[in-house]
Amino acid sequence: RQSHAQKCSPVIFQTGSQLDLDFTRHAAILMSNWNGIDLKEAKKFALERGPRVIEQSLLGGYQLFQKVKLPDHLPDTIDRLARAQERWFSPITSGFRPAYIGSWNACALFMVALFANPDLAFQMKTVAVCLPPGGPIYRALRILSDCGILSAPPESNEFDESSFEPGSIYANNALIAELVRGNADLCMTTIHSGLYILGSREPRIATWFSL
Repeated sequence: RQSHAQKCSPVIFQTGSQLDLDFTRHAAILMSNWNGIDLKEAKKFALERGPRVIEQSLLGGYQLFQKVKLPDHLPDTIDRLARAQERWFSPITSGFRPAYIGSWNACALFMVALFANPDLAFQMKTVAVCLPPGGPIYRALRILSDCGILSAPPESNEFDESSFEPGSIYANNALIAELVRGNADLCMTTIHSGLYILGSREPRIATWFSL
């Protein structure tokens, strides 16, 4: 039987790694069973920022899963998912913040939970569950702000090794919500995915969709 950490965390962390199912498998195991064999294999998928980012990001995730008790099953309402996220945030905001648990890595678990239930995700039209605002999302929000599409530029920065700033997470999610407002066919996760494409530096991005 897979642990909750393994079931819910296949791609939750911004690790600076290649997009590869073998990496995902090793990372998922490490979330509940920290061991040298899977860590060695996971670090082989490092990109330009090196293997240390992978190790520290995954270690931070493992430490949080050891610290926080989450529901045994994925929450089936936005309110329940939001309460679970508050529980996940609690040790981070109280001073227990492992290395590389910044705005992306603190939120990405809940993005995956929403992706796992598209009907539930479609209900989220405003900021309820915070989605990861760093990395490619930060860069995309900066682009849209520079073009005058958003009311303000994004706060903080794109990297998870920076300080954890809950205020910037909510502020940048509010900017994502601006792009949903007034369009019944959109929700926070669809806009978030579009922003990821806009802001990604992944060289294979052009193969993910066609115009």
